[in-house]
Amino acid sequence: MKVFSLICACCGAAVEVEESANLYKCSYCGAQQVVEHSGDVISLKKIETLLDDVKVGANRAASGLALQRLLNDIAIIEKSRDQELAQLKAADDQNNSAVGWFFIIGVTASIIMFGWWSIPVIGAGVALTWKWIPSVAQKIRSTESKAIAKIAPLKEQIARHQVIVDAYDMGAKSSD
Repeated sequence: MKVFSLICACCGAAVEVEESANLYKCSYCGAQQVVEHSGDVISLKKIETLLDDVKVGANRAASGLALQRLLNDIAIIEKSRDQELAQLKAADDQNNSAVGWFFIIGVTASIIMFGWWSIPVIGAGVALTWKWIPSVAQKIRSTESKAIAKIAPLKEQIARHQVIVDAYDMGAKSSD
């Protein structure tokens, strides 16, 4: 069996490791180490370093999954907002049509009944009923602001997770 002289990754002591070994415990400091075989090169690496690599990889995977979930949540919120806006606009079109016909019929009836005196009656009717006509613009702004309020914290979370993914990807590229 072939034995290699290596240096402990923890304490720097000269140690001898068998070629077939996968794990090694330093006889000086007691640190557990992984024996890495890379072609003709054999080296020792701290288990903690490997665990850190696993932790970073797990964090990257979790952040990648979180990004997908958050983007899906935003798409659901936007779809819901778009459906609500479409319903509001359709209702507004119906209301505008009804108000328009009511106005035409009211003006015609006023002119027939009151002649020229119908102008102040029409003006008073418009002024009094204007307040009862629902404004869809305010409901649209409210719907949009609610969607923005729901999406904003999700975008902040996306930014945080994207930093984790980018940091891992940059580290992986630099080690290649």
